[in-house]
Amino acid sequence: MDRLHDAGFAPQAIDLPGFGKSEKCALPPEKVLQGFMAEQKLSRPVLVGPSMGGRISLDVALHDPESIGGLVLIGAGHPCYLDQPDLWHEQLLAFLKKHFT
Repeated sequence: MDRLHDAGFAPQAIDLPGFGKSEKCALPPEKVLQGFMAEQKLSRPVLVGPSMGGRISLDVALHDPESIGGLVLIGAGHPCYLDQPDLWHEQLLAFLKKHFT
């Protein structure tokens, strides 16, 4: 998060209900993410989704593609952000700067 912020972006992270330290709720995760985006008045954010977050971000993108500015899914063939964080951030920042600045 600090690296993205230091590069001029405004990253936000959400601990979805039922994941991390958050309690479960009746809403599906993609609805929680959409509600967060609306509550924060995020205008076409780039969703970066590792692991389960990738599936949730993809669900949001498929349901309402006009609500997002971009989609970064972390999966096979890409260095994991936990195993190679420097390379992961370098490639993410290059992508964001190329397409969103």
